[in-house]
Amino acid sequence: MEELFAAVAERAWREEQLRVEIPEKPGMAAHFAYGIPVYSRGRHHALYGIVRPCPELVSLSPQLAYQRVLVRNAQEMREFDETLAGRITHYDLCEHEQPSVTEAGRHA
Repeated sequence: MEELFAAVAERAWREEQLRVEIPEKPGMAAHFAYGIPVYSRGRHHALYGIVRPCPELVSLSPQLAYQRVLVRNAQEMREFDETLAGRITHYDLCEHEQPSVTEAGRHA
């Protein structure tokens, strides 16, 4: 997860000149399909995106349709249906033996 959070922060700065808060103790949010909310810092303090929500729970979290979803790679992106099309950012990170987004949600 540290690698993914670092990639999120780096891209937010490079592409949008935004600093994002990397949570010290990431907490999953049930209302975001057990993804981890990440916020921008500074004068534009706002929800930046949701890291690795559970694809199986997206239909129970309608507010995700309005949020940016951040996942490790294209494989994780394919786990989502068309509901979030155009709102998913993937970072081309390898798996490192981590569970898929779906498996992580089952263990939450």
